[in-house]
Amino acid sequence: MSVLDPGDAPASGRPVPGGITMREAIPMVRQICAQNKVVGFDLLDAAPILDPTYVSRMSANYILHACLSGIAMRKTGATPVQTAKH
Repeated sequence: MSVLDPGDAPASGRPVPGGITMREAIPMVRQICAQNKVVGFDLLDAAPILDPTYVSRMSANYILHACLSGIAMRKTGATPVQTAKH
């Protein structure tokens, strides 16, 4: 969670100004989980008590969902959509 921008995860234990956005994190996590055999997934360094707005909790939820989607894609043989390189 610490790699995320504080706007997307204000309850991170060690916020990184200019960190990656959720828009970057979701496809990255989905692709990693789709291309590799995942045997465990852990979201670390979150302190939900520091975020009364639930933004950090929702970000963690979206990241976990992206990994589960990637695992399902791997099991069904689907491939993640590749982003165009500029």
